[in-house]
Parts: sequence; C-alpha cells; structure tokens
Amino acid sequence: MLVQRIIWLGDLNYRINLTDDKVRDLISKKEWSKLIERDQLVQELQKGRTFDGWSEGVINFAPTYKYELNSDKYYGEDLKAGRRTPAWCDRILFYGKGMRQLRYSRAELKLSDHRPVTAVCTAEVEVFCPRRLQRAMLSPILILNTDSFFLPQGVDGHESHGSYQRNEVILAVRVSSLILIWGKRESS
Repeated sequence: MLVQRIIWLGDLNYRINLTDDKVRDLISKKEWSKLIERDQLVQELQKGRTFDGWSEGVINFAPTYKYELNSDKYYGEDLKAGRRTPAWCDRILFYGKGMRQLRYSRAELKLSDHRPVTAVCTAEVEVFCPRRLQRAMLSPILILNTDSFFLPQGVDGHESHGSYQRNEVILAVRVSSLILIWGKRESS
C-alpha cells in the first residue's frame, strides 16, 4: 500500500539557535518571526536535510517548551531552579498532495512542561470503496457520517470554519491524542 498523506505530530525536540537571554527577550516582544528564523527544524526543512517534502503551518504562537508546572512561566525565570531555553519542541508536520493546513495553534493546558499544539487540516481524498474506507477507519478515529458537514463552533475554542466541499475530509488533530474526522459522503 502506498501512503499518500501523512500527519506527523509530537515532541520533535528541535531548539532555537540563540542564547537563552535573546530567546526570552524576543518572546517578551512576541517577535515570533525572528525566533522562527533561528529554529532548528525550520532551518533543516529549508536545507532539505530532514522531512524532505513535508510542510508545517505558520507558527504564530509562543514556544511550547519548557514551562514550570501549573504556570505561565518558562522554566528558569527563577535562576535558582536552573535554566532551559524555551523552544517549539512540539510540532505538527504534514505530507502529501492535496493537504492544506487551516489553523496551527497551541492550547493553554498547564498539566505538563509542554503546551500542546493543535492543527486543523483539509485533505483531498478519493473514495473507491466506501465500505473498505469505513472498515479501515473504525480504529481509534471517530467518523461522523452525515449528509452535510461543517466544523462546529467550539472545536478547540475557535469559531466555525463554515461548510466544505464534497470529497474533502476535515481533520482536527490535537496532540493530546484526540483525533476527529468530519466528512461528507459523495452524492450518488
């Protein structure tokens, strides 16, 4: 079987090639683009040295690592505790024809030293045998078969993105391992 579309998500552990003080200064100014220029994963993708052919959405949020537990403070703001330079360790990459990312953001959950990232993507798909597709997708993924579909308001705390065209699958991915798929069956 040839894999045509993939979404890769997790703690990829890439860092920012700047000093700790410089990173924290740019974070305080919300200068994400200056931080992204020095992000190791972005540099590796641009040079074609890793994840060749993969894409990542635009990062327009603060680094996701490393936080003090149950806090909005990055680890090391208190110098006695030691320092760990903030970075975007948690990432979502996608690969394949017809893939488009609609949103890329982070969730403000404070249960870990990481902030989880979320993405909403569209993927063009062809369904040759609806029964086989349904059987293949019955694993840990929730499929909602409706005559029409829309991304409901409140998914990830964001407004609805409206309705979508036939043969598109709307995929809302949450790193905390919740995956939802919304779809519309092709008309007979």
